[in-house]
Amino acid sequence: MIQRTASKDFLGFLNGMIAGADTLLDVGCGPGVLLGALDARKIVALDVHRPYLAHVAAHSPLVIPIHADALEIGRLFVPRSFTAVTMVDVLEHLDKKDGYELIRQAESIARERVILFTPRGFFPQASIDHYGLNGEQHQTHRSGWEPEELEALGYDILLMEGFHDRSNIAFVEAFGAEHPPIDAMMAIKSLI
Repeated sequence: MIQRTASKDFLGFLNGMIAGADTLLDVGCGPGVLLGALDARKIVALDVHRPYLAHVAAHSPLVIPIHADALEIGRLFVPRSFTAVTMVDVLEHLDKKDGYELIRQAESIARERVILFTPRGFFPQASIDHYGLNGEQHQTHRSGWEPEELEALGYDILLMEGFHDRSNIAFVEAFGAEHPPIDAMMAIKSLI
């Protein structure tokens, strides 16, 4: 099912989907700017860029940082070992084949749900680390996703209309300040 909203309350929707999970695996956490606001009792944050994790460790002492490639989660964690798995702004950094594989692995690790957030369609982004932590090589966007692709995998879609706009520096760099806003998608798959 695809629903639409004009709201930009990304964090409110995300926490509503996490719903007080006992354990959460956040794949591709970056420097962890969202981790302190997530409504989960225990959070494991995984990222491929170690300086992001050093930032997580320094600013989110209750979060367990794991340094690994996202496509290693199936090897690192046993099936059904986390209440929920989140991937916020991760899929677009992978090519489609790897994106589908990461989704498959996340679904095997989660007990209750998988939550994805990604721009709708292709959002061009070059190797720019807006966090200033030298992660440029990991910031390039390699794919774009449409609601129907995730819906075909059993996800319910919340299409956040006009989410990305000129208030986002990456949007301005990609499209220019006068470009119409583009949508983002939050997708959730219940596994119970």
